[in-house]
Amino acid sequence: MKINLITQQLFLNILEVNYQSIKFDLHSDYSLEKIFLKDTKLIIKLVHDKDNTLLEIVFDGVIIIDLNVSFNLEFSSLHTLQRGKYESPDGHLFETYEGKKCFYIEFGEENILSLLCSEAFITNA
Repeated sequence: MKINLITQQLFLNILEVNYQSIKFDLHSDYSLEKIFLKDTKLIIKLVHDKDNTLLEIVFDGVIIIDLNVSFNLEFSSLHTLQRGKYESPDGHLFETYEGKKCFYIEFGEENILSLLCSEAFITNA
């Protein structure tokens, strides 16, 4: 399974996705297991709350724009995952910047990650 996220509509929260008539609710049915950066890939690993199946959200060719995570707060699920526009340091907005798309991810209160990437998808772990 590979669900492409690069082509998703701008500013649409894509935590609920359908694949071959199967609905995946990444907020209500999955918990965060791990977030890690390996080479140019940022991977968010999720585990299903009932059957322990694993999914990964993979961002390749990553440039991290903003990372603001408080380890004093507990967070276990994704609250927002959306494709948006990149705001350059001079204030211009770009849907695509240097061949990369922008994504905004929020998990828990005030825990935010924004990034640019050339590829983004959900897959089986």
